[in-house]
Amino acid sequence: MSVTAVSLPGQPANFAKQDKIHLGYLDSLRGVAAFYVMLSHLRAEVVLRTDPARLPAHFLSATGWMDYGLVAVMIFIVLSGYCLMIPVTRSSDRQLRGGALTYLRRRARRILPPYYAALLLSLAVIALETKLRQGVVSHWADVSTGDFQPGVLLSHLFLIHNLRTAWAYQINGPLWSVATEWQIYFLFPALLLPLWRRFGVGAAVAAGILLGSIPHFLLHHRLDVACPQFIGLFALGMGAAALSFQREMSEKVVARWGIVAAVVLCASFGGILLHHSWFMEHPVEIDPIIGFGVASFLIFCTQWLRTKSNQPLPPGIRVLQSPLLIALGAMSYSLYLVHYLILGSMHLFLIRAGQTPVTSFAVMAVFGLPLAIAAAYLFHITIERRFMTQH
Repeated sequence: MSVTAVSLPGQPANFAKQDKIHLGYLDSLRGVAAFYVMLSHLRAEVVLRTDPARLPAHFLSATGWMDYGLVAVMIFIVLSGYCLMIPVTRSSDRQLRGGALTYLRRRARRILPPYYAALLLSLAVIALETKLRQGVVSHWADVSTGDFQPGVLLSHLFLIHNLRTAWAYQINGPLWSVATEWQIYFLFPALLLPLWRRFGVGAAVAAGILLGSIPHFLLHHRLDVACPQFIGLFALGMGAAALSFQREMSEKVVARWGIVAAVVLCASFGGILLHHSWFMEHPVEIDPIIGFGVASFLIFCTQWLRTKSNQPLPPGIRVLQSPLLIALGAMSYSLYLVHYLILGSMHLFLIRAGQTPVTSFAVMAVFGLPLAIAAAYLFHITIERRFMTQH
């Protein structure tokens, strides 16, 4: 099976060669999610660096749909569990190729070099922007320490900066989720896979959701900044992969998964739009529901491509199988790592030039977004792509 598989920044590309199907839609989902994260940060840049009194109500309402970048990160996490689980569920012994240590070395080689390169690049940009930053409100309103404080630097070096709010959004805000993803990688072979082998999909998913919920309730929200509930999303992705590849489903069952995905996701996104504050305050309750909807969608798409390869693709899958979106997905890790450097720097310049918030938003949308994509592509071909081959 020639398959393109992805996750939050950095999944392996071709992981098996058996059935001749191409799951390019997985790359496309990652690319679309990364692009939406960029849109979310574009809006956040303007909103969180501006006096609320200067923001027109029509601007806030017209751009409100961009305010849910966390949902895109959730999609990344489900995709991660899905893609890392596929080679396991399709292997004869249901083991990680080469064992747990080899798996971790592969993950480290794929994720860490681009991460550290982006970290160094971010620190260099911050140093060059010293004068531009003076007197400008911080992008992340609750940050209390500087980018070059020892705790901030060391926590980013060891990928534990997601554990404290004072560290999490410093240097390059989006990097917090890379740390969360990295930590989940260790739970995959140590806990979730053994549970799946011994007790099945349901046990692994239930354990992931339970483990991810415990810190929220026992630690009185002190670890919420790290989003430990993402463990459950990763487990849902694992479960979706197991169900997608263990056996072929009948047309009726495939259709039911599609209906479940549509109902759950539409209801979830509708609820988020209507009750944004409730969504932000109840991640443990809401995130697994969204994760289940995404997992159901993955099962539907993969089963359709496996069982109906000679039939016309549904419109949604056809769009996600397009070469342009697949290409965007191939460089999505780079886009995720560097886009905020471009948008943040451009906005600082526009603020110093005396531009209004709405004008700054328009300039960044027209010029900043393409520039960020171009910078991400350059980062991708010069750095990330060197670490994408499997060893």
